[in-house]
Amino acid sequence: MPMEFKLDIDEFVRDLRANANDVERGTRESMDQIKDDWVQKSRDVAPLDTGNLRQQIHGYTEGSGANSKVIVTGNATNSSRGYGRFNYGYYLHEEAPASTNLSTPGTTLKFFDEPALLREREWMSWLEEDIRQAARRRGF
Repeated sequence: MPMEFKLDIDEFVRDLRANANDVERGTRESMDQIKDDWVQKSRDVAPLDTGNLRQQIHGYTEGSGANSKVIVTGNATNSSRGYGRFNYGYYLHEEAPASTNLSTPGTTLKFFDEPALLREREWMSWLEEDIRQAARRRGF
C-alpha cells in the first residue's frame, strides 16, 4: 500500500520572510534610539566653552538589519589666526594632550568614547530586546 507525505511550508516561509522584515525594522528603531542616546550623552560630557561643540554633535544610522551602524560626529570649527578654519572638535577628541585643562567639571576630551564605553552593554540589551520582541510578534 503506497503512502504519501507532503510538506507544505509556504505559510512558514511567508512568516519567516515577514519576520525578517519585522526584525530589520526593530533593529533600525533600536539603532535610532542608540544614536539619540549616544548623541545626548556625548553632548553632556563634551568640553564646554561657547556651546558650539555640543550643538555640532550629531548622529545618523547607516545600513540595515545586521549591517546597521551608528555614526556620531562633532565637527565644530572655528577661525584661527593664520590657520583658517580649524576643527577643534576633532582636535579635542583625537589630538589634544590628556593634560589639557577643561574648565567645566564633568567634561572629557573623549566625549564620544566615554559614553559609548559606559552604555555599550545597555545599548546591546536594547537591540537584543527589540529584535526579540519583533520575532515574538510573528510567533517565533
